[in-house]
Amino acid sequence: MMQKIVKGLFVPLILAALAQSAPAALVSVDDVYDPGNDVFLDTSGASTVRWTHDIRDDGFNPTTDTVLSASLFIGLRDDNDNQPSDRRLEVATIIFEENWFGRPLFLNLATSYGQTTVAVNVNYLQNDGMLTVRLHATWGDFYFVDSTLRATWNAPNVVGISPPGGTTVPEPGTALLLGIGLATIGLGAARKKMRLR
Repeated sequence: MMQKIVKGLFVPLILAALAQSAPAALVSVDDVYDPGNDVFLDTSGASTVRWTHDIRDDGFNPTTDTVLSASLFIGLRDDNDNQPSDRRLEVATIIFEENWFGRPLFLNLATSYGQTTVAVNVNYLQNDGMLTVRLHATWGDFYFVDSTLRATWNAPNVVGISPPGGTTVPEPGTALLLGIGLATIGLGAARKKMRLR
């Protein structure tokens, strides 16, 4: 009898140990900044807008997590579009390359109605989960509408938990462990059924 109990506990304990050593989850979130009212920018020199994306609010832990990729989407519109139905939003997209982490960036973005300089330091996103963006008009005039930071990071302490505003990407190992566990239970039930005959 004792042998059956030991055999019955052995497989679930091994599966539980394997589940604990499963690799970290990948977490992806969209962190949105909306200034409320669109911010007018022109080349007068005084118009600069600055904001900060903070992915710590979405579950990023700078001491344990590692940012793997990030993209910034900045919504701009022409100042001549005064009616809501006329508002054509143009989205400037910045995809942060892996070698960009660790240094400040100054990028020029052109739209059909102006050009802007974007200043960001991607190193801070990796180190503390915050990305401060400064937008300054260098040509033309337009409105800043909103900004979305899409970030993906490796989270070793997140297993099957979805942070607010984000989704965890399931690991293939988790599905494999579940399949092995269900197969073991099925084999055990089949053996027991065979013995009873």
